[in-house]
Amino acid sequence: STLEAMACKKPVIVSDVGGLKEIVDDFVGIKFESNNSEDLAEKIKFLLDNPKKAQELGLNGFKKIKSEFLWENIAEKYINFFGELLNERK
Repeated sequence: STLEAMACKKPVIVSDVGGLKEIVDDFVGIKFESNNSEDLAEKIKFLLDNPKKAQELGLNGFKKIKSEFLWENIAEKYINFFGELLNERK
């Protein structure tokens, strides 16, 4: 999966439709035009031709996963959310 690849510091290429376009921005990956195999091929070639950029995207993706998708961080967000709800009811 895309999130697993990001967690392994790998650059990702995702379609511009679906939920992944919300997670993968230009800082952590590359988007290609849906149903456009030529665009996908260009994006793959770009990463192969630019290994430093691929490495940078992979590292940025790892940092995003680490900061936004670890269970500890998700749990903390839920705790804060429910705490705010309780405070609003008072």
